[in-house]
Amino acid sequence: MANTTLKVTVNGGKPPVSIRVRCFKNGKHFLDLSFPQSFKHEFIDLKKGEYSIIINGINPKTGNTDCSISQDEIILHPPDDSPVNNNGFAYLVAFHFTV
Repeated sequence: MANTTLKVTVNGGKPPVSIRVRCFKNGKHFLDLSFPQSFKHEFIDLKKGEYSIIINGINPKTGNTDCSISQDEIILHPPDDSPVNNNGFAYLVAFHFTV
């Protein structure tokens, strides 16, 4: 079993709507999360399989958002795409990994 931490940091103000996170294991939906602003969420005891985490939201008017996932106990596909910095109005970030 593995653990990983998803961290989303909003810079330049508070987002106008909540940040949404959808989680899938082996192509099947298993969790929806919603956060009003920056957050850190730990996924613990992840069993062997393929996971996808999709994050979407809207940036503050003069801000941006950084999304990252810890890679100590997972294998990210493709490698090296964490952290992701999102400028502009809205963002959609997906992390795909295996345990």
